[in-house]
Amino acid sequence: MRRRIQNPNIDREWFLNELEKRNMSVRALGKSLGVSSTMASLMMRGVAKIPHSQAEKLADLFGVQTAEIYRRAGATLDNEKRVLVMTHYIDNDLQVQPLPTENQFNIDAPFDTPSTAYGIQLRTGNHYDNWLIITSGVPLKPEDAVNRLCVYDSLEGHRSIAIIRPGYLPGTYNAVAALAPQKTIENIEIQAAMEINWMRPRSM
Repeated sequence: MRRRIQNPNIDREWFLNELEKRNMSVRALGKSLGVSSTMASLMMRGVAKIPHSQAEKLADLFGVQTAEIYRRAGATLDNEKRVLVMTHYIDNDLQVQPLPTENQFNIDAPFDTPSTAYGIQLRTGNHYDNWLIITSGVPLKPEDAVNRLCVYDSLEGHRSIAIIRPGYLPGTYNAVAALAPQKTIENIEIQAAMEINWMRPRSM
């Protein structure tokens, strides 16, 4: 049997301290991550690599950025960037549309960008034109999206971007268009929303 080699750069003490702060055993950690206690132990000791999905869960559990998990695990980060494909755009009517495959392009995204995320380019013709957005890709219930800047889906099947506010009528929401000041769509029903994690001008 091939003997697994421990990563000498892992900050094992830090991981153990984080578990101790939460009165959490390695067995409980494994259950939280959806892996066996043996695998959780191997990851904490630097014997097994921490997959990105598990690093995201650890980051949420410990209240840190995903990059911090990798740093403590002894990984060498390449400027803390990862590549994300821009697959959608927002048109003049602030509707989210798919980008044709031939027009899609890659950008350097923050290292802790979740694996579920996708990128959107603004083609709005206003002062936000050619800005780039990264949305989490994780659907939220409408009530959990209140006061957040989100990409949202209406019951009519439209996908747009706005700050979600409580509506004036029960069971409805107001969509305050952050990209077009003074424009608010009132009393709409929302299927789901995805929070926007990152938004900035496109650099050359």
